[in-house]
Amino acid sequence: MRNVSNLVPVTGCSGVFNLRKKTTGITISTEAVSKYRETISRPAKLTFFKIFRISHSKVVYFWQANRRTSMKHKINPYILALVLLLPICVNAGLVMSTHGYITLESYIHGISETRGEYPAYRSETMAYVDVYRWNRLYLNALLGNTTMISHSDSLAWRLNRIRYTLSPGFRIEFDKWLIKGTLFHECIHLIDQREEIIPGFQRGSTWWNSLQIGIGTKGAYYLYLRDQYRRINNKFLNSWDAQINFGRIIPAQNTITTGQNHNYRYELFSLLRYHIGSYWNWASFVSLRQNLWVNADHSVEHKIGVTVNFFRRGTVNFAGIFYTYYLYDTFLHDNEDSLGALGVRVVF
Repeated sequence: MRNVSNLVPVTGCSGVFNLRKKTTGITISTEAVSKYRETISRPAKLTFFKIFRISHSKVVYFWQANRRTSMKHKINPYILALVLLLPICVNAGLVMSTHGYITLESYIHGISETRGEYPAYRSETMAYVDVYRWNRLYLNALLGNTTMISHSDSLAWRLNRIRYTLSPGFRIEFDKWLIKGTLFHECIHLIDQREEIIPGFQRGSTWWNSLQIGIGTKGAYYLYLRDQYRRINNKFLNSWDAQINFGRIIPAQNTITTGQNHNYRYELFSLLRYHIGSYWNWASFVSLRQNLWVNADHSVEHKIGVTVNFFRRGTVNFAGIFYTYYLYDTFLHDNEDSLGALGVRVVF
């Protein structure tokens, strides 16, 4: 047996102690000292330490493996919140990225006269600008314009109407799907209108504002569709993607913030896309689109169209041809019932 009065640490992290012998103090066995030295020789397995007061304010620092400490460690909640938010803040910042498509199409069959004019051509540009990113959240804006050209017996072509969209929004991305929300504003302006289009409404433009929320798989959106086909070649896909969007329309009170010349209360937009495959840098898929507008009197305006697409994959952007046929259309402001159109589209 050996007599030890105190254990004095040499340097803080070395874990080596000097043993001074005295005639009084705490008696410990040689076996215990050997076991203690064996314990401090393995610092990687030591987790906590205990502080004990021994005979007249003599202090021994004893490191003990795999034991809970008797001291209560309090964590500052602000520091904890900062640590948890740090990975999110790292992915935040301005994006300023633009994606969308440009379309030019011509009606080729199903053409009928409406108020002395025939539908002829349509061009459409839709651009989504991702402004800011915060982890999975993107803040963006939709800028869209559609120009419709008609012809008559006396004129080869005439600008018929312009339809534009200005809509700030957001989307939250996940691995295979996303959630999006939009403050949607759309306006249809008729050029050189001489009579009312819809009985009971005044002459002039029609516009509406709505709050929209939607969910869908990534392949149902052009941004991810382009990246998906870039990684695939000479493969039959036989897969499906879909999206659905619901909107609450603000009742029209002939103001900019509410709307004009409509009785809409709700709207629904959905898309079902079937991916055929990709061969020799060409991609093919079929899309079924439907729009639904519910009026204040619960009547419904409905548009359903199917589109067959053939795209040539480029290094960055896609370009190709498509054919669209409108199976059914009762939309009063932009009716394309039974029309068939052939066009070209560039996806950027």
